[in-house]
Amino acid sequence: MELNLNIKHSLQNLEKSLDALDNALLKQAKGSRVHSSLAQDLTILSEDRSNLARQLDDAVAKINSLENTNVDVEQRIDNVMVEISQLLSNNLPDQNLGEVK
Repeated sequence: MELNLNIKHSLQNLEKSLDALDNALLKQAKGSRVHSSLAQDLTILSEDRSNLARQLDDAVAKINSLENTNVDVEQRIDNVMVEISQLLSNNLPDQNLGEVK
């Protein structure tokens, strides 16, 4: 009888231990899934950051190009205005610009 009680008690302890092991394995699996999910999120964020950095670099390059083009256009306009002024002053020395003949 005492042997049966010892076996029964041992089986109960074994069952409790197996339940604890099962719970620990479930927690570990859940932790692994969370870790995997966080790693995926980090990868996505890193890719997004790289894309944004590339877009920013492209935008800065475009701005620099537009600024250079703007300076070039301003210089051309200034040159044309000087040429027009010179032509007008050479061709109309005695005439008033506001008069129509």
